[in-house]
Amino acid sequence: MPSAPWLVRTFAAYTFPMAVSATALYKAAGVLARYPDAAEHARQIAFMAVVEMFVATLIVGYVCLRYIMHYACGFSAFYAGLRFPSRPQRGSVTLP
Repeated sequence: MPSAPWLVRTFAAYTFPMAVSATALYKAAGVLARYPDAAEHARQIAFMAVVEMFVATLIVGYVCLRYIMHYACGFSAFYAGLRFPSRPQRGSVTLP
């Protein structure tokens, strides 16, 4: 693929942990809600879960958009014939 300055592949590593931790916060809030003494904590954790799910949705959407842009650029260059440089002739030696 051509070099894409707008695509940061390491940013994609944040998508899975954020989605999993938001789900865990939702479940923890549900467990805490069963106990009357922990009702306030359950509401706080549920609020944090909503915020984290919103942030996770934004990050996942951003990463998906950037991957689509990256591959769309690569495919358009491929179909335009700009994908691969000319190949060396058979038997020729290329020095670094």
